[in-house]
Amino acid sequence: MQRIPSAVTALVLTLLGLSSCDNTLNVNAPWVETPVLYGILDPKQDTHYVRIGRAYLGQEGAEGGMQSPDSLYYPNLTVVLEELNATTGAVKATHSLSEATYVTLNPGDFTPLGYKVYQWIGSLNENSLYRVKAFKPGVTTALVSATTPLIYSSKFILREPSPIGGANIRMALASRSGQKVRWDQPKNGRLYQGFMRFHYMEMPVGKQSDSTLHFVDYPLSTITGSTMNGGTDIGTTIGFTDFYPWLAATLPSAEGKLRWFRTIDLYINVASDDLATYISVTQPSNTIVQDKPFFTNVSGGAGIFGSRSHFWRKNLNISANSLDSLVFSRKTCTLRFAKASVLDTLTCN
Repeated sequence: MQRIPSAVTALVLTLLGLSSCDNTLNVNAPWVETPVLYGILDPKQDTHYVRIGRAYLGQEGAEGGMQSPDSLYYPNLTVVLEELNATTGAVKATHSLSEATYVTLNPGDFTPLGYKVYQWIGSLNENSLYRVKAFKPGVTTALVSATTPLIYSSKFILREPSPIGGANIRMALASRSGQKVRWDQPKNGRLYQGFMRFHYMEMPVGKQSDSTLHFVDYPLSTITGSTMNGGTDIGTTIGFTDFYPWLAATLPSAEGKLRWFRTIDLYINVASDDLATYISVTQPSNTIVQDKPFFTNVSGGAGIFGSRSHFWRKNLNISANSLDSLVFSRKTCTLRFAKASVLDTLTCN
């Protein structure tokens, strides 16, 4: 037996050690694509969109394909939406999505030719699961797929303020305990975000014919639901010490103008569990830990496929005390809101 020189043995071991410990990521490696899918189903809508593209970083870096739509999109994809039995997972129906250009983008670093989406027009069944699949031409294995339950929109019900009554419902924004906003959590709902839209009219003093309508959106607290099973109420409070100072800091100067309150609309969104997680991990970090975990529920790629729903409660009024606070309080005096009386128009002096 021929003995291997000790110097050669040392060299081999050194090379093996170097290769086994090399964990360097070569960001400019040869071109490798990653499918990216985004789709949010809403059972209250009749048209549903899924966006599918691809991302990569090759020898040319991030700028390599930014002006080439062929580098961002897949040609001739077949995209289907399957309705599944929520218990057994059996396919109940299959819908083909057609290709459409949804938005034309503004000029910038990336191509302004718009991005491709795939759409299907039809009604969704909130009792079913939905799975999206995309296939390359001539390939029977899905390029990407993802599944989501739907929000039970029929159970997403406003409780307070009253869901009926229109302008007869008066929100007590000036109450010391604040105006409560409560609703029933729908099944499969996790994250709740909403706003109060405050409508008002503005006119130059003495020129009523030049009046214009405006609105501002007061953000409501973001709430994480306590259950995915539905049926439990949840809500937030619009506080006097929060809303009026916010309004004073948000509206532009009212010099030479008068303003009149018109109506309030309430809008609440709810997101499914996966969508809520995706929103959470993609928010900017407010701690010294800047690296956030990667999350996707897309098999074979990246992105998110989830569900959402909403309710919209329009044309609410405010209480007499709330209107007086709007017009006369020190917090909002400079906003120049007015109220009509029998003999005159009253404002804060």
